[in-house]
Amino acid sequence: MRRYNTYSICLIFALSISLFIIASLYVDKTIYLTSTEHWRSLKVIIKVEDSEDSYVQEIPIKLYYKVNNSATNKGDIHTMTNENQSHGTTVINNASIPTQKETHLATDIENILDKARSDIRRQLSNYNLSYSGVDALEDLVMESGGHPIRTLVISSWRSGSTFLGDLVNSIPSNYYHYEPLLMFGTKQIRRPTDATEALSIVTRMFKCNFEGLEEYFEFESKDLSLFSHSTRLWDYCKDDKTNDLCFNADFISRMCKLFPFQSMKLVRLRLRLVDEILNDTELNVKVILLMRDPRGLMQSRRHRRFCELSSDCWEPSLVCADMVSDYIAARNIMQRYPGRLLVIRFEDLALKPDITSQQILDFMKVDGRKAFDEFLSSHTNMEVAGVHSTFKVTRNIPFKWKYTLDYHYVEDLQIACKEAMSLWGYKMAYNETQMMSNEFNPVEDYTISK
Repeated sequence: MRRYNTYSICLIFALSISLFIIASLYVDKTIYLTSTEHWRSLKVIIKVEDSEDSYVQEIPIKLYYKVNNSATNKGDIHTMTNENQSHGTTVINNASIPTQKETHLATDIENILDKARSDIRRQLSNYNLSYSGVDALEDLVMESGGHPIRTLVISSWRSGSTFLGDLVNSIPSNYYHYEPLLMFGTKQIRRPTDATEALSIVTRMFKCNFEGLEEYFEFESKDLSLFSHSTRLWDYCKDDKTNDLCFNADFISRMCKLFPFQSMKLVRLRLRLVDEILNDTELNVKVILLMRDPRGLMQSRRHRRFCELSSDCWEPSLVCADMVSDYIAARNIMQRYPGRLLVIRFEDLALKPDITSQQILDFMKVDGRKAFDEFLSSHTNMEVAGVHSTFKVTRNIPFKWKYTLDYHYVEDLQIACKEAMSLWGYKMAYNETQMMSNEFNPVEDYTISK
């Protein structure tokens, strides 16, 4: 009986110790890590007592990282959870166990970024860095603390902006932010009060910060072809069947920071509102303003459904008021920010592509003549059907309006746009015969007076 009691006491004692250990294991094991620490370097060390000997030992754990946005009362923290703590999918303090898919995605991202770095170095192996005023490629790469060359194209619908945007994007290792304001619809942003959100998006994208742009990603997800214009990104995410990469803000932010050149095209934001961007010395953005004859502009917009739904698109008085406003804004910017604005006309780009494209390269300070020549050769000598196609016989486009528009419509349009046409060097057609004559050249020289 005494032996039986001894066994009972030992058993109860052992069970108590076990319960104590188990309970201690399932207490909140979340580790709060300040945002200045790197979670991958985190280790768990315990002290082991073995008879008279003692030593420290690292416990291998797998951690999942997630920003805890709701934990404001704990300061700026991230949450880390021991994967061994649970075998289910329980979420603890907003941190969850990584799935196999998430693990694979993280690995894929690192591999893709490594490949992109190698591709960029290969593409620019013969690039003349002195043309861009730097000594090393790292001087142009944000990931290594450099400052990329950023170019912003501003225009309006059917002005040839897609062609110009793709031309600039032909520069090797250029990251193209294609129409980030598409979600604003068919409207012109003309007032500073309406421009706050738009300018914030533009600035953040140029700084490669895509966090918090859920609305942008949601809109883009409805038409994946929009990503195809951003060719450097699309090359890496087009084969991703789940589309995780295209809409992964962290991945896109990191990818963007690898490229020495960035460009963006906007047709919804007027020139006078980019002062805030030009004033940002960190960005050091250069702006190209693309203009087009309002007669060619309106001819190209006719019968476009997107245009029929907005007076900003089809009302001549509004269209030409914007052209006058752009002229005044261009004059002011040239005075305030010398060397930061280049103005070109669509007609000059179409009829004199070699000269005009060299002006663009000199303005950007980019060694891209070979890339431009290849693009122009492949895109200006053949027709490919499609509203947004950039494969055109460009010499046939600028004056197409002369032979397709009714003169009475042209006459009314010219009356509404008289001031704009005078400022930008577009000559009036005074009758139908003159308008359709091959001798009538509606484009003349112009200057932006100071």
